[in-house]
Amino acid sequence: MSTLDYSIFAHPSFDANEYANAILASQPYRISSATEHAAKPAGISVGVIDSTSSNKEEISVALAKLSFGIEDVNRQLKNVINVHHEALLAQAASVNQLEGSLQSVNGRLKDISGSVNRLRAKLSTPYAALNTHAARLQKLQLASGVLRRVARFFMLSRRLEAQMALINQQDGATAAINGSKPLPSAKSPIGPGEGDDDGNKQRERAIIKAALSIAEIVALIDADTQTPQTSTSDNDGHPDQAFISLSSLSVISDHLPIVQGAKDRIMNEMEAMMVTGIQELDQSLLSSALLTAHNLRVLPEVVQNLINDLVEVVEVRIKTTFDMASLGRDKSIQEITSTTSSSSSNLLYKSRVRTEPTNLTAPQWTAALWTKLEAMITEISGDCIKVYTLEKVLNLQKDTMNGRSFLDEAMTLLENKPSSTFWAALARTLERSCRDGSKTSAFLLQTLTSQYPRLLRLFQDFFSRISVHTDTLYTQAYQSPETVLTLRSVSIFESAYLQRSTTRLNELVSSSFATSPTAYFGTSTYTSGGYMSSGPGGGKPFPGEKDGISIARVIMNELDTAKFDPLLVKSSARGMAKGLEMLCTRAENLAARDRSSTTLVGPTATVQQHLNASLVNAVYHCWLHLLKLPESYSEGVSSILQPAIDALRTTYLKITDPLLSAIRLDASSIINRVHRLNFADKSDDPMSHGMGASSLYIQELAEKLAFVRVEILSKYNVGELGQQWCLDLARHLLRTFVLHVSIIKPLGESGKMQLISDIPGFEFAIDAMLREGIAQGTTKLGWKLDAVGMDYFALKAFRQLLFSDNEDLAKPERTKDVPSLIVLHHILVRSPLPLPHELHGWQESQYVRFIEEHTDDEVLSVLEQGLKHWRAKILSDIEDADDLGPPGNQKKQEKERELNVGETFVALASKVLQNARMGL
Repeated sequence: MSTLDYSIFAHPSFDANEYANAILASQPYRISSATEHAAKPAGISVGVIDSTSSNKEEISVALAKLSFGIEDVNRQLKNVINVHHEALLAQAASVNQLEGSLQSVNGRLKDISGSVNRLRAKLSTPYAALNTHAARLQKLQLASGVLRRVARFFMLSRRLEAQMALINQQDGATAAINGSKPLPSAKSPIGPGEGDDDGNKQRERAIIKAALSIAEIVALIDADTQTPQTSTSDNDGHPDQAFISLSSLSVISDHLPIVQGAKDRIMNEMEAMMVTGIQELDQSLLSSALLTAHNLRVLPEVVQNLINDLVEVVEVRIKTTFDMASLGRDKSIQEITSTTSSSSSNLLYKSRVRTEPTNLTAPQWTAALWTKLEAMITEISGDCIKVYTLEKVLNLQKDTMNGRSFLDEAMTLLENKPSSTFWAALARTLERSCRDGSKTSAFLLQTLTSQYPRLLRLFQDFFSRISVHTDTLYTQAYQSPETVLTLRSVSIFESAYLQRSTTRLNELVSSSFATSPTAYFGTSTYTSGGYMSSGPGGGKPFPGEKDGISIARVIMNELDTAKFDPLLVKSSARGMAKGLEMLCTRAENLAARDRSSTTLVGPTATVQQHLNASLVNAVYHCWLHLLKLPESYSEGVSSILQPAIDALRTTYLKITDPLLSAIRLDASSIINRVHRLNFADKSDDPMSHGMGASSLYIQELAEKLAFVRVEILSKYNVGELGQQWCLDLARHLLRTFVLHVSIIKPLGESGKMQLISDIPGFEFAIDAMLREGIAQGTTKLGWKLDAVGMDYFALKAFRQLLFSDNEDLAKPERTKDVPSLIVLHHILVRSPLPLPHELHGWQESQYVRFIEEHTDDEVLSVLEQGLKHWRAKILSDIEDADDLGPPGNQKKQEKERELNVGETFVALASKVLQNARMGL
């Protein structure tokens, strides 16, 4: 038989009876899956186990198999015992020893169990007795607590009766403390003077103490509602089983009406003290009232109600003030309306309430409106002071137990501080009333918009009144957030006022400065040379200095009107700055920039030049009158105005710069014609000989300057600015003339004499321009040539330079008024060395422009490089001629002579360069 046959018998769920029944019934033996999963040994597979290898096995065969299996198992057991008999005997001996030890332990456990039973019997009886005594003690403690509370109640009740009697004595009353009406605060009958004050103080202290007594009594009576949250526990952790309310005791309930009457009396006295203290701003009385409310445990509610009442009064007053129907119901307005109606009609009738005045009653309505506004500001000031006084007292008063201020206690119910609540309600109500009143009444909007500065002065008066009692400030340097919030609530009138002032300025700018040049030229036609002048019935006149002055005066008047208010003047300045920006934009758009605006052909100025001159005059005079304006205002206002004023200067300079550049360029081109003349000794040109008359280019320059002065610049009425233009032009012409005549080469003696003849004519033309000038609108005398400065002194010194010896050219004391560059030029003119423009292949005008566009060091470096280049070129030519042999001897000798002569002048030029770099 294989080992698999034993698996069915080794299964934990094997049932011999079922197995036998299965054999007898010739059916396979199956183990149920529930039993199989309940007890599944390790190493045995789970499934259906057949009792036989075939479905129908003989019973005899099954019995034979069982017998054989039993014998086989017995045989195997014997084999195992024979093999392991020593280990089995050792285990049997150890089992016998363990049985003896277990019997000993079992005996000891029985002894311990008996001891525990005896100990339990000793503890159970005392525990039961202790539990009974603890319950009895708890009841005794509960009764004792009730008795203590009752005793405390009667002690507080007697104290309250004494305190109420003292209050009644101070009031002179004889009524008992019940629910009677509160008596007014009466003076103590001690006597006048200090006795009255002492009596009032005693009465206040009695009220405070009575409030504290009432609060303690109420706390005792109402303690049963708090016991579940504050109940104590005994040593075993069991809470109190019961709580007896004092109100359930008849001896206590009989006194409750008396306590309630005293509470009502103290509440009324507290409210009367609160109202009197607030109205009279009596901090001592108000402090007593708040302390009474604190003792009554109603301080947050009392403060909240008081703040709400004050805020409600302010809201009602503001709404009434801005309600035109309420204004129409005013008695004085109704009388005026009735009188006006009666005078216009013989019929007698009752006039309806008006919400808008007529043309006849408008002054009376305006006066009545301002009267109501002044009364509103007065009432708001009083209420604001009351709120701050209340908050100050709340902050000063503190709870003696925890040191917490009354304000912190009131904040447990309030959302914000009383002052913050007041300001928020004031701003909210003002904003809503102003907005609604403006929508429903055109009279209100027009009156408060046109007279907005007066409204602002009322608010400033309000801020000055409350500044003594509060920390609110409204000055030019600082504005408290509360004041800014209040003024923003009336911003609808401020916006309308600023819009009106800005519109006034914009309309003036628009009427003076058109949007297109065609508005000024009318029916004139545009040609390649510009607009032709229009005939009769042409366009509107050009803007002038009067228009600029008018615009400046409007700006100064608007700012002066708003100067008293730091916020209004800033807003007004922003509007004025925008108006100036509009002016600059219009002027730039109108300015002519075509060729006709800068042409100097003549014989008269073009229409475009007239237009540009008029624009400059207007913008300049506007800028001139506003130049010192920022100095009269604060830094904040100046920072707003200054960029706009600077933009005016930029605008008129942008218009005049092209014309001035054209004048300088045209004059420079005339001076450049000096190089067309021959200033050498061998010339037969009669214009090149010094015959006492100026050259033609000098005469042409004088005529051009006269034309510019009379026909062009004279149209600019810009005062000292025109003189400055002439001075700058003179400096430019002198500098350009000296540069050009310093590079004339060749220059002989007759050429020098011609220059000597040209210089006085040039000076005369410049002097005429400076003396007469274009100084319209100023009393300052014209400039003299000496005012030009170094450029004129350089021209005078250049005359002597023409006839100086070569050795003197390098002496700084002989050429101190002549720039080093001019001296270097003259040295090169006398020498065989080329001038810088000849070396680089430039025209004379290009070289002069190069000098104007670069620094002195850069120009001197170019000259120094030219000297080195010339010397290197001469040496190179000598070497080339030497390489040619005899044919190049003559050229070599010429170059050597040129080098010898040139070295002298190079040394002079080097010395001048050295002096120039040393600043000599």
